[in-house]
Amino acid sequence: MASRENSTIGMPPRQLKLNMVFCILLDTMFATGWADFQVALQPLLVYLGATNSQIGMITAASGAALFGMVVSPWITVHYRTKKGYLFVTNIPYLGAIGAAGVVLLLAKTWGLENAWLLRFTLVMMLAHNFFAGFVALPHQEYIAACVPMAYRGRFSGLSATTGGLLAIGSASVATWVLSNLSEPFCYGVLFVMTWFICQSGYVSCLFAKEAPTPVEDCPKPWSRDMLRKTLHDKPYVRFIVYYVLIVVLGMPLVSFINVYGLKELGMPRAASGHFMVITQVVRLSLAALIGFATDRLGAKRLLPCWFPVFAVAAAVPVIFGTPIAVYAGVALATIAMTGWVTSTQVLAYGIPKPENRAGHYTLYLITMYGAFSVGPLTAGYALDILSYRVVFLAYAAIGVAMFPLGRMILSKLPDNIKDYY
Repeated sequence: MASRENSTIGMPPRQLKLNMVFCILLDTMFATGWADFQVALQPLLVYLGATNSQIGMITAASGAALFGMVVSPWITVHYRTKKGYLFVTNIPYLGAIGAAGVVLLLAKTWGLENAWLLRFTLVMMLAHNFFAGFVALPHQEYIAACVPMAYRGRFSGLSATTGGLLAIGSASVATWVLSNLSEPFCYGVLFVMTWFICQSGYVSCLFAKEAPTPVEDCPKPWSRDMLRKTLHDKPYVRFIVYYVLIVVLGMPLVSFINVYGLKELGMPRAASGHFMVITQVVRLSLAALIGFATDRLGAKRLLPCWFPVFAVAAAVPVIFGTPIAVYAGVALATIAMTGWVTSTQVLAYGIPKPENRAGHYTLYLITMYGAFSVGPLTAGYALDILSYRVVFLAYAAIGVAMFPLGRMILSKLPDNIKDYY
């Protein structure tokens, strides 16, 4: 059985530093390439004449990932190290975007009509989301086996910092491409760029050295033993309960702060660009610092502290009702979100024993998917029925309440970093 010191600590310091470099490079390159995809997708769908329901299908297509999430434990249990499987599963996952990009590049040469291109793009996005379900679990296991608990906070913070910095540059290039190249060729360029940059990042995962998973001790996938070890892991169950409460009741309003500014205050469309700049500047300025603080003070201690910040982020825009207050709300929400992501990643990686990671992570990912589906939907319906002021202040009150509630729920988690894996 693995030591509570985390088996990665047995690695030489030089190897741990290299692992940090390769894992940060993996996440950084993905964030860089993904910025091109985010810039291109919505304009492409509009150009191809997609209806609102077809655009909605892109979001709903994430449900295709559930099959892979359920099946993955039966696959990863056969691999003591996950990097080879992680690299292979990313080939079709990212390849679907690359294939769509190549077809868009050649669309005019081949005489393809927009209706056909739209159908093909929707199929490729469905395939992309389907294979995403096979990527999520080995990615979680890989990071946990490469980066020890004492370094995971700074890993998350440094990844967010470098990824955000390069994503700004990538998004700027994407904006130039959209402005200077013809349609749909320009979208093909950005899709191929996404494929190339993201896939090059996954090459780096082959060079890190993982602490092997003791597969002989792993419970059989989806067996009674796997479910028992997950549900009887009280610290893990407490973490999942708090996570679901956060996502469903506390966090969804973040994505509506800018909507409030645009709809209720009549801020110009250019404000959307300002929101993006504020988000990236805050993340670049504070993500690494938050990561180091999480390693020093402990994720268990810091996680509940971010919810008073969420509360202020929700209250400030509707109390003052000015564009400056909206910008302040976006900045505060970004701070809280950055801290929340860092703490939850550290705890999700660190609580399960190495032999139990596949089962724990699978249930965590499925729970995360469900919570992220319910939370924003609930907030959206509430805002359709009630005023922004009422809903924002209600979420602010929830954010305040989540602090003492979080301290109570997480009280049974270990205090000592050596008690994590």
